[in-house]
Amino acid sequence: MKRIISALLAVAALACLATASADTTAGTGADPLVSQTYADGEVYRNITGSAGDAIENALENAVSQHLADANIDGVGGVITALSWRRVALSAGGSIEMRTGCEFSLASGAASVTANGTVLDLGAGREITGTESLVHGIKYFAAEDTRATVTAASDTIIYVCGQYRPISGVSDAHIYADVADPAAWYYSDVYWAYDNRLFHNREADLFYPHSDATRADVVYALWVAAGSPEPREPSVFTDVAAGSWSEKAITWAQESGIVNGYGDGQFGAGDNIIREQIAAVFMRYANYLGRNTERRADISQFADYGEVSDWAREYVAWANAEGLINGIGDNKLGALGTTTRSQVAALLKRLFAQ
Repeated sequence: MKRIISALLAVAALACLATASADTTAGTGADPLVSQTYADGEVYRNITGSAGDAIENALENAVSQHLADANIDGVGGVITALSWRRVALSAGGSIEMRTGCEFSLASGAASVTANGTVLDLGAGREITGTESLVHGIKYFAAEDTRATVTAASDTIIYVCGQYRPISGVSDAHIYADVADPAAWYYSDVYWAYDNRLFHNREADLFYPHSDATRADVVYALWVAAGSPEPREPSVFTDVAAGSWSEKAITWAQESGIVNGYGDGQFGAGDNIIREQIAAVFMRYANYLGRNTERRADISQFADYGEVSDWAREYVAWANAEGLINGIGDNKLGALGTTTRSQVAALLKRLFAQ
């Protein structure tokens, strides 16, 4: 049994750490910005060092046997998530994290009671009693540990590894039109939701296949920047005072992130095209103080000539950073529109850097 536990611990931990490494994101959510020194250093080395032989020699049989023993789909059964899963807990609900499980509180309030040891991966310390969870911090259930998370209010928590629902637990589908976890954009949309990056057109609908507007993108960047108050009134005559995007657009103009069309118009409701996204993203990266010197050779694309002269530098940067890639047939599609779900994915890539 010890051999099985070690193998499962290694699999869950490696899968979670790999996912975190690929998708680490500033702010809250499944992959918050936390110190990874402890997780990527001591924890990672201990796990891989102690379980290497078990992974190689017994992993397949161990996992098969363990999953066969567990009631995966039954009420109260153990669930194994080898990638981040978004789970909702109602107030008073609870969930038990098993050995090797990594978890992070995205919203609401909850506490963890450790029967064993829980590691706070942000601070690199142990939790052995009961402690309130901190938003955006990753926690890890160490070996021979069962940790119970209890929600003090309606809560969203991300889980990677083995866990057992106890009460008040359900998958969290906020949007009726984003309810299929198999959809390529599912995790991107809910990452954006947890970070409140989109102004919702309707409470329970996201419209993932609708084209994103210029206001949608600027609003997301404004929220990510902490929703700063603009210094002056809007300079754009077509941005209504008191509208949901007014402060975002005004802040973006003051910060050098957007310029508008040059005639006093911003076009908040216009569909944003890919080269405009590249420009806004690069200017935002400059706003954050990032190095934006990288450039890709976009002349290799068959539709390079369609890229506007003013946008070529921005598109070359975005392509080098993996933000704006080809659309197939060796084309960039710089003048093409972008759906709201695609923008969610692009934002996640931007903040993962």
